[in-house]
Amino acid sequence: ADETRNADACAVLVPRACPRVGVPLRSRARMRACAGAGVAAKSMAALGHGGVVGSEAELGSLDFAALAALEPGADAGVADFVGPVTVQDVEGKGRGLVAIREVAAGEVLFLNKAFSVAKSGSLLDATVRKLERCSDQAHAAFFLLCGEGGRTPPTLPSLTAPAGEFRTCSGARPKRSVDRKAVNDILEANAHQLDTSDLVLTGLRPGSSVARSGLFPVGSLVNHSCRPTAIRAIFGDTMLVRAARDMRMGEEVTDSYVSVLHPSFERQQMLQDRFGFSVADDRALLEDALMPEARVRPLLERLDSAERTEDFKKVWAEAEELTWQAVRRLGGDASPSSSSSSMASAPAPSAAACEAAMRLAPGVEPLLRGSLVAASVVLAASLAAEGRHGEAARAYSKCCEAMEEAAPHNAYHVGWALEALREAKRGRLELAPFLRYARKVFCGHYGPGVLEALLAKDGEVTSADVAAAPGAELAPPGSLPVRVVRRAEEGEVVVEVEVGDVPADQLSMEVCRLAVLVHAGAARVAVVLPCPVAAEGAAPVALVRRGGRRVLRAVLREIVSELAARGFPHGCLG
Repeated sequence: ADETRNADACAVLVPRACPRVGVPLRSRARMRACAGAGVAAKSMAALGHGGVVGSEAELGSLDFAALAALEPGADAGVADFVGPVTVQDVEGKGRGLVAIREVAAGEVLFLNKAFSVAKSGSLLDATVRKLERCSDQAHAAFFLLCGEGGRTPPTLPSLTAPAGEFRTCSGARPKRSVDRKAVNDILEANAHQLDTSDLVLTGLRPGSSVARSGLFPVGSLVNHSCRPTAIRAIFGDTMLVRAARDMRMGEEVTDSYVSVLHPSFERQQMLQDRFGFSVADDRALLEDALMPEARVRPLLERLDSAERTEDFKKVWAEAEELTWQAVRRLGGDASPSSSSSSMASAPAPSAAACEAAMRLAPGVEPLLRGSLVAASVVLAASLAAEGRHGEAARAYSKCCEAMEEAAPHNAYHVGWALEALREAKRGRLELAPFLRYARKVFCGHYGPGVLEALLAKDGEVTSADVAAAPGAELAPPGSLPVRVVRRAEEGEVVVEVEVGDVPADQLSMEVCRLAVLVHAGAARVAVVLPCPVAAEGAAPVALVRRGGRRVLRAVLREIVSELAARGFPHGCLG
């Protein structure tokens, strides 16, 4: 695969010749190479971006469909915008961006025009030419960026951009000498590809796209996470970064430097080989404990050797069972007869793994499936190729379930939501849920109006279809949406699972110490809890209606003494 395209882009294409989507591909083309210290900071003021910082009012008036149709590198005509973020030192990473208040999923964190843009392979020359004649202030600010050595400047920059030059060089200024090697080191550590996360929109663009690269000063501040909090999209020469999920005040803005769909042991190896660091975050800790390499690798090897649709289906069924039993084992107090023999022989999860699971609650099961979702991607593509469109739509929805936890609204997610919609149309399924869900994902990645513009040009999903399905759907079609609320003062945890029109006699809920296991007909969901609960003596499960939807509801009693023994103050995990 062309190394100028990252795994996000390749996954949208769903290469049928390679079962494990993205495994042999390079997730990034040397975007950042700062070992351990994170990505160095920049002064936007000194770099002279955008004459006036964009306001929230101006942000609301943007035509995202028109922006999405721009060729990579084209002038977006948009001023820089800095939202609810600031730059500060992040423990163990160096400099990064953090939220200065609570942020809702989908909120714009920043818009950042590129300091320099060029065809891939020519960015060094373009950047040197600018540096030869840019202002002294912009020149000095550029060399505050870290290079491959991970050098971190001692001064934190300002994200406020006063009036100044943007991507212009004054011919009147004397030409200065520029250290090409130092510039190259900075670009190797900080440059982004401009056309890697939005291939799904090529139908909106005239002609063929040319791969281009750019240096985004603020975008370069975003550090790595295997469960990122932000999502980026490129509009011409401008990077738009939104919150991928709700964020707390002080929480870090993160992106993933490698594909989030690899299992932990592969992600760790890629990060170490390419960027010189490893991670020990909650997701990695939990995967290593519940789905170690010895259990996951054989399954992936079977996927690599599979050739027929039915083989892909068996591997995906194994992947779902593996993650279900992993959460069941994590939950504790489950019936031994329900566990597979392999899981029954596995050691109990450590206290550290349980604590990580509580912090990641309630969506641990789909998060674990995210490391194996390549099986569902290839299954969906194979079903579509055989004309089994309804099944393909449901398989793509399964992919979306995993992405909701691993990296909501990223390019994988956009592509799969769109394919699920198209396959649902071809399979004559009820279209409205698929359309409303695709709209939610597209808005979270790009902004409003982009999906509608793409469908209008494509024509397969008609304007009448679009008009018949207003609004957005938060959960993928066919899933069992979950809501967990911890009432710390009352010492209770409320679990609600939407069950659609499944008959009452096909519904069941099993309460474990750290998880609730729900069956609704052929569907099932394992809900990890934010604190331990008493598995015995729970109040009866109720079937109620919430806003016209049938919901299975349980009120559970938390075990406060166990939380205290683990060092968690009462109410801290709510």
